[in-house]
Amino acid sequence: MVALLAVIIGLCTMFVYIYQARIMSKQLHASVWPYLETNYSEGEQGVELSVENKGIGPAKVRQFYVILDGVPHRDEKEKLDSLLTSFIGENASYDYTNVINRVLKPGETVSFLKFTDPRTLKKLDSALKGHRVEMEVCFCSVYDDCWRKRGASIEPCDTCDE
Repeated sequence: MVALLAVIIGLCTMFVYIYQARIMSKQLHASVWPYLETNYSEGEQGVELSVENKGIGPAKVRQFYVILDGVPHRDEKEKLDSLLTSFIGENASYDYTNVINRVLKPGETVSFLKFTDPRTLKKLDSALKGHRVEMEVCFCSVYDDCWRKRGASIEPCDTCDE
């Protein structure tokens, strides 16, 4: 009887430790949870597309797209140059910073595209009327938990591989 009670107590202790280890693992993952927010802003300073990490952990950006009328355009300067040239009819003047393969620390903002030239802004403003611009970003935590964010929706995903 004593041996049976010792085995039962040992099994209960083992299950408690396993449960506690699961809870601690979830706490560790939550303590480095990134949350990226994409922003499109217009104002007197110009037009800016940016990405900000509002989470509490670093975010490894694996994919980033500008989506124009449902068609994704990858974060590559040459592709964006071509898109903007075809869209506004001439070479656009803008500031560019790539987002793919960056690690954004908590609170960090990256200005992806910024248009400040008045001539480009005027052409861009008239060209964007009736069009929808969105951004999609796939990012991972330091534990390789990954999420895909498009517009306001965010979904967990296995990886950010295409």
